[in-house]
Amino acid sequence: MADEGVADRMPTAIRYLQIGLLEEGMTPVLVIPDSERCYELSAGPTSVVAYHPEGWLRFGRDASAVDSILAQLAALKIDTPPLVHCLNVDGIRLAGQLASRTDGQLIANLWSAEEGATMHVRRGDDGPRVILAPSENIAKELRGALPADCKVVVASLGVSQEQPSAKTPRPDQKPALVYSGPLSQHSGLHVALRAVRQVVRTHPWLMFFVIGKGPAESELRAAAESLGIAENVVFTGRVEYLRSVLSDCHVFCIPDWEGGYREELLQALSAGMAIVTVAGGPYDGLVDEDSVLSYPAGDEDALALRLGRLLSEADLCRRLGRSAFALAKRAHTVTKMVDGYAAIYRDLHNRHRTLPIQRADA
Repeated sequence: MADEGVADRMPTAIRYLQIGLLEEGMTPVLVIPDSERCYELSAGPTSVVAYHPEGWLRFGRDASAVDSILAQLAALKIDTPPLVHCLNVDGIRLAGQLASRTDGQLIANLWSAEEGATMHVRRGDDGPRVILAPSENIAKELRGALPADCKVVVASLGVSQEQPSAKTPRPDQKPALVYSGPLSQHSGLHVALRAVRQVVRTHPWLMFFVIGKGPAESELRAAAESLGIAENVVFTGRVEYLRSVLSDCHVFCIPDWEGGYREELLQALSAGMAIVTVAGGPYDGLVDEDSVLSYPAGDEDALALRLGRLLSEADLCRRLGRSAFALAKRAHTVTKMVDGYAAIYRDLHNRHRTLPIQRADA
């Protein structure tokens, strides 16, 4: 089960996952709200079941959405109890009702430790017994926050792996810095814009591409104007195929972890980009001065210093890019993702089908 939150957070990965599961001999069915963005999540011959969410959201436990989904599932003639996989915590209530009505098992993804508290409130009798976390960092925090009978398993996301080209700008090429993610008050983009103002004093041709949508976009545009760097900042809106854009850029920046775990950073790793991140965060394997450069949250001077280093030190840029690509190839391949999810699905399905064997003398 997916929604627009999934379309924003992991669109490429969920498409690869569907195709991979088909190759594993499984039959994925994508259950989504009836919206254009959600339809774009489907891949290959995956069956799509769409529902109208208005009644569900308005009346809480109104079963109209579940009835619609069940009718469409019946037409698909699925002859085994389904495994209901909720990819976004906002849909957990609907997913729980669907699992209950189909005698299926419910599992759910959590993309940040903060979502664990939300899940604890919403669990109830029809809550999931298995939670999938995208990293060990998140899994550790969730294991301390969720009930003991709620198993937490790490299931990494995967992105395509193509050998990246060298990520240092040519003498005739403008250096490009990229942010991709939500445009919100807590995205850290105000800090990034102030850091860019410092950097353009010595690197006046730096272009900062801000990819994404969100409620703070107008405010961020105004901030770029007031800082005198509007000509250096390009707001692109959403980009459907992010990897194709990253292939032509040099430095990727995550100025805050407010968005939780998302696939954009994995795309940047796979593209072999030099990456600057705020310290800490939900991802595994990000080591300062090895796979990334990190800096303290909110410190625009520290961010400007690191950006300046990457724009001035070609060897550092190349070294970080090679390490980033190696991390992506080691931990975030599509094969690793599909194998991990398929193993979890099979384990849950087999446990659900297991029957006790009675003794001969019973």
